[in-house]
Amino acid sequence: MAGSSRREVKVPLSVQEEEFAAACRDFVLERKPDLAASIVIVHNQLRIVNDPHVRLAFVELGLARLVRVLHLAIEGKAIALKRVPRLLFDLASYKRKILRALGRAD
Repeated sequence: MAGSSRREVKVPLSVQEEEFAAACRDFVLERKPDLAASIVIVHNQLRIVNDPHVRLAFVELGLARLVRVLHLAIEGKAIALKRVPRLLFDLASYKRKILRALGRAD
């Protein structure tokens, strides 16, 4: 279906998830600035164009890097120890939510 490739995947976000999504988007745009219009955060919602290369870029360049950066920040003690359990829980929930939403996009 030619028309379905432009459809957006819409994911509702909590405040913490919106911060994660913004970081993921920034990571993607560092490497692929041409995707700026394809990955948008608006009204507490992440909108990603339903295109395989956009979804893959978000997961590989954005989400994977977010996970690495947060783990490095925790190891380097850049994040207060008392915040770590909740942050890891929120990150795991966000990751599951995004992967589930993007997996349904096909």
